[in-house]
Amino acid sequence: AISAVFCSCSKDDESPSPLSGKTYTGFTALQMSYNSAPMAGKTVTLNPSGDKGALTAYSQFDLSQLSSAFAGTPALPAPGVLPGSPQLTLETALLPSGSVYSFSGSGETDVVTYSYSGTATPEKLSLDFSDVRLKDQSLAGGIWSPAPVEKNPDGAGLKSQPFHLIWESELPLQIPGLQNGIGDILDILVNLPVIPVYDNTAYMSLTQAVASGLRTLAFSPDGNFVVTYLKRAAGAAQFAHAPLCMLQYAPAAPGLMKMWVNPTDVLTVVLQNNTAQSPDIPENPFGKPSRADASSPTIPPLVMKFLMQFLPRVAPLLAEGIPVNYSIDGNAMTLYIGSDLLLPLVKDVAQTVLADPEVQALIKQALADAVKADPSILQYIPKIEAFLKDLPQFIAATTRIELGLNLVKTPVN
Repeated sequence: AISAVFCSCSKDDESPSPLSGKTYTGFTALQMSYNSAPMAGKTVTLNPSGDKGALTAYSQFDLSQLSSAFAGTPALPAPGVLPGSPQLTLETALLPSGSVYSFSGSGETDVVTYSYSGTATPEKLSLDFSDVRLKDQSLAGGIWSPAPVEKNPDGAGLKSQPFHLIWESELPLQIPGLQNGIGDILDILVNLPVIPVYDNTAYMSLTQAVASGLRTLAFSPDGNFVVTYLKRAAGAAQFAHAPLCMLQYAPAAPGLMKMWVNPTDVLTVVLQNNTAQSPDIPENPFGKPSRADASSPTIPPLVMKFLMQFLPRVAPLLAEGIPVNYSIDGNAMTLYIGSDLLLPLVKDVAQTVLADPEVQALIKQALADAVKADPSILQYIPKIEAFLKDLPQFIAATTRIELGLNLVKTPVN
């Protein structure tokens, strides 16, 4: 439920141009902020009636911003301007003030309380949310970092790592030398050095990338995740803050939160770190095509095949919020996506993709590249190949999947 309390402003002698119904979007026509942080990728529709008006705020994401391969696909509903509100309507007075109309007020949703103010002309609209605060502050205030990569004392396996990986099945996966079946395989995969770094002169694992790339994750009282990460640009690396409205959260139930991801902000971060100037990445996050030939898909057909099966199932979560489970034990926190979401995806999508001969060839080449980069992992290849052979049958019998991050509390200086 949404309610608002309005306040009035004095009328200036100069009368602004009359307003008519209009949709404002893009950085030229629309400026928005959330507790002073800029918001990107949003849209506001104004419907005036006399001296009042209805402002409806929402967002959509055009997949063609990622690649020309998505040209013609419908825009996806994306996160709204406030956590938990894919669409927010403000009924407010529109009062002449100089050459513009001004408005302001306060209100609440089921998730947050807020104030707002702004101005409107026939060409431009500004909308600033202030005093935004989550009603449930149970997670607010904590600052967390990825759990360190630590091996067991005997050198076998990991005592600690940033990834939370659980995969259980009714069908035992018998692979010699592995105690936890697919769980051990996942540990091996995320620790394979397959990510090229330093101009392809060295390789790092996904675990190393996360441990070194993500510095801190903080839960702000206003529902924003404050993320500090290692930014790489022009051959240099430095810690930077991700856009404040890129990731938002709200507690939903004990042990469960909703998370919203602003795709426009994510794309901006990718572009800022695109030191290789890949032609598959657009020149900017606001609608221009990629640098590659727009007449041909810039996403490999294999990946497109996976995405076209995956996107229809997860697209609604972009606006509704991704369910993320969490558990806190002293100074340790685990954030993970659970079986309710992952099981259907794995059983419906992964089975189809893994059966594709192109995928099998791609996996084989990836393993060969990994061995070339680090010959010491050759010992794991028979185990991985045995796992892949039995994987379709194992997936069909899967009963539990959890994928996420292990975090440790960061002391506040």
